[in-house]
Amino acid sequence: MRSYLILLLTTLICTQTFAKEEEQPPRVGNFAIAASQQPGQFFSFGANIIEKDESQFALTSINFRGHSQYQVAFAPAYVFGLTENASLFVQAPIAKRYKLAEQHSSGMTDSLVQLETAFYNYKNKCYEEQATFISGLVIPTGDSYKTPPTGLG
Repeated sequence: MRSYLILLLTTLICTQTFAKEEEQPPRVGNFAIAASQQPGQFFSFGANIIEKDESQFALTSINFRGHSQYQVAFAPAYVFGLTENASLFVQAPIAKRYKLAEQHSSGMTDSLVQLETAFYNYKNKCYEEQATFISGLVIPTGDSYKTPPTGLG
């Protein structure tokens, strides 16, 4: 009887210990807002996992200047949460002005379709960790015959 009592007590202690490790972060500070609205990571690659059935639109500008060349482009992007651990990212950059030496061009550049899946998630009451696998496809929507070329298409 004594061994059953010790086994039961040990099981309860272990269950409580594991339950504490799986606690969600408190809904204060950055954790008080939806995951899609929280500030970005300090160091990341991909990091486009959002909640299921959520959408995000973004517009990024690209400005580059170098010796005898410059590039001004806009990159509209769309992210859609397929599941809690997978998302689809689509980006279709548009070159407003490309200059290389004395040649100028503009127009659609190569597009990107990316699928990101989280294979590791860990949360406790202080922080969250996530590791993802990313696969992408570049679609040659640009023009390789322009000078300078706006893509591989």
